[in-house]
Amino acid sequence: MFAVIVDLHTTVKGYQCSKTKRIRDMWFSVFVFPLTVLVTLMFWGLYAVDRELVFPKFLDEHIPVTYNHMVHSFIVPLAVGEMLTTSIASCPRGKSLKLLGFFALLYTAWSYLVSVKTGLWAYPILNKLSTIHRCLFFAFAYVLIILAYLITDTLQRIVSPTEKHNKKSE
Repeated sequence: MFAVIVDLHTTVKGYQCSKTKRIRDMWFSVFVFPLTVLVTLMFWGLYAVDRELVFPKFLDEHIPVTYNHMVHSFIVPLAVGEMLTTSIASCPRGKSLKLLGFFALLYTAWSYLVSVKTGLWAYPILNKLSTIHRCLFFAFAYVLIILAYLITDTLQRIVSPTEKHNKKSE
């Protein structure tokens, strides 16, 4: 929503506020694109192995297939389209990885707190894993999100080569 507001402001006013653009670019390159890739790869990878791990069959009665694809499939083409049509500058890699790591740890802590309070994990697969396997699962997700970020950063440098990319912290 923030990106839409920044883009509308630019269209209406005819100029772009550099601070809001930096925030929008940071948000997209650090969180939106890497998390989009992570969600899609993790969901469909686990779905291919055993759909009951991520989207139990009983949910088909309550959640339409189209909604499932909007949330887990169509987000990638939309994010790629955003990257191809909007000039997005990368943040310094060091800062970006710190922000992404902080977010990942917060999300993991939230998931753990939900499980402590309810006795269930937010995702069915986590209910089936032992503690060590759960830790390995999260570690794998962390590696995947870092790879997704690095791919995002590389793609942004290819797609928007004229954007000033801050090399500090690389």
